[in-house]
Amino acid sequence: MISSNIFFFLFLMEFLGFNFAFLEIIPSQGELYAKPKGLFEISH
Repeated sequence: MISSNIFFFLFLMEFLGFNFAFLEIIPSQGELYAKPKGLFEISH
């Protein structure tokens, strides 16, 4: 339950435009956060 809340929080932060570099260390989530990070870096 706690872990699901954490992932929901991270997803919400990502959706709002925030980005956390430590997410790159998660292999299963690497591809999912690759594109949003690229858009985030370009827009800023």
